Amino acid sequence: MSIKTRKTVLKWLLVPGFVIVWIALAQLAAAYHTTSFGDWRSEIYADKSGYYIYLPATFICGFHQQSYPDSIDFKLGNGFGFVSGKLFTKYTYGVALLTSPFFLTTHFYLKLNHLPSTGFNELYLPFAYYASTFYMLSGAIFLFLFLKKRAHPALAAASVLAVCFGTNLFYYTFKDALMSHVYSFALFSVSLWLTDNYLQNRKVEVLALLSVSTALILLIRPSNLIFVAFLPFLDAKNLKDISTRFSDFLSLKKSALILSIFFFIFLPQLLYWKFISGSYFYWTYLGEGFTNWNKPLLSAVLLAPRNGLIPYTPLFLLIITGMVHMWIRKMPNRVSITLVFVVVWYMVASWHMFDFGCSYGQRSFVEYTALFSIPLVSVFGKAGKSLIGIIKVGLIAVIAGVFIWFNISMSAAYAGCFESSVWNWSAYRHHMITAGALPFVKNIFVWKNDFEKPNRYSTAGLNIVPYHAASSGRFANHIHGDSRYSDGFEVSLREAAKNHVYSVKVDLKLLPLTRLNDVKIACSVHSGDSVLYFNTLPVTPLLRQKQWNRVQQTFSLPFIANNGSLRIYLMSTHEEDYLIDDFEVKVISD
Repeated sequence: MSIKTRKTVLKWLLVPGFVIVWIALAQLAAAYHTTSFGDWRSEIYADKSGYYIYLPATFICGFHQQSYPDSIDFKLGNGFGFVSGKLFTKYTYGVALLTSPFFLTTHFYLKLNHLPSTGFNELYLPFAYYASTFYMLSGAIFLFLFLKKRAHPALAAASVLAVCFGTNLFYYTFKDALMSHVYSFALFSVSLWLTDNYLQNRKVEVLALLSVSTALILLIRPSNLIFVAFLPFLDAKNLKDISTRFSDFLSLKKSALILSIFFFIFLPQLLYWKFISGSYFYWTYLGEGFTNWNKPLLSAVLLAPRNGLIPYTPLFLLIITGMVHMWIRKMPNRVSITLVFVVVWYMVASWHMFDFGCSYGQRSFVEYTALFSIPLVSVFGKAGKSLIGIIKVGLIAVIAGVFIWFNISMSAAYAGCFESSVWNWSAYRHHMITAGALPFVKNIFVWKNDFEKPNRYSTAGLNIVPYHAASSGRFANHIHGDSRYSDGFEVSLREAAKNHVYSVKVDLKLLPLTRLNDVKIACSVHSGDSVLYFNTLPVTPLLRQKQWNRVQQTFSLPFIANNGSLRIYLMSTHEEDYLIDDFEVKVISD
């Protein structure tokens, strides 16, 4: 196959390949979300609802309070509100603009199929997953195109994968998809690629696209001016290079083009601010600011267990190593990239809330991973054929792989907030254990009951009956009539747990003899007359009647000390008729 034919085939495969990967990533994002609309962990809640509200306001409800469902701001976590009957959100419309194609596709699909299309129900949640993964994947492609001019394509690809899956970009793509960071990351990547191209060909159309991307960057998050200010210095070799570039940007024709594009993109935001405040320029972050400018919390930003950069994104150790490597080798961009890192670090440490509330790690660094991929790829060096070179690249790849595994594990298990003090390493350790990031710190106590003979930890035993089609053996546990509780499991935690209990896994067989209404698995921890923990989980999935169904559920406990007793049983609020068999409980402690 000729080179020309090969390139043609690759171009034809690019679009369907992109779509397949995109859909797969969107489905992964959806799998991380099992909460309903209005839940504090759902995709349209708190800050995310503040970004989102521009969409229903523009296309469905308008900007006046009377058009909205009652208390919708409260139900969605007060990410927006109403002042004097007018819709108020402190966030800009940039995220809403970028996600609008996905929102409108969802909205019109719902209308055409006569489904609820108010903008405020769970049917709208999936649009966020398709939007965030589209921009992550697009940003990854542009970042690869940018990096492959600076490193071997395989090393460029490895660096992009490390950025996407080894940093908290992963979390803000798959678990907090309507936060601004993945969209800023895509714009950063596009801007780097466009800047690289413009500096080579000086084409006006490239400058126009670069102006669009940088204007959107500033619209979404004005503090990202730090990145925009870096772009004229990309690959600059000396002061003459820098002077020539600024002269080019500041020429009358090009500066007019840049300013026109910026004005057009910012105009809707200015009009909105005029609508809510009477002024075209309005500071919406009232009571917030850089109040720690003279006492920045620099060490906390980098190292604190509460949202510190390194504890949640250890890949930054390789990035910082790459910066040092750039200085040792006197590589281009070493000064400007280091300066960007230091300024962002100081800016975050100066903010009145360095941890940015309920965040995963230092989220202000997420979009900057596009820029910091330059020192990251420099760590790998050149892909040579020498044995030492191969060993070096392999070793760094293994380290990066471990960091990727760590990040995905921690992200998947993260509950959304670090509910402890800034330097509480014990709480951080608990999260690592829950995430499986400390795989060897685990003790498991297993109990099984097939109801065939007396069991040491079984409760009651009054409902055990012979059944001709028991799941195993001859006996099963029959719950019917006035019985509201099944036979269950009870154990002293001193016997079952070595230290703190943090997870209980339940696995059993259930046979509904009639249609079940409200059967739940209950887990409780008692110490004397005190209830230390109680929770119920539904019997899922939908059960098939008159045949055995496997039911599995996991209770996440808040690291309860091994005091008192643990009980597991099934309960209902109605008269039910069902059997259970092969009851297994695993008590997991640190």
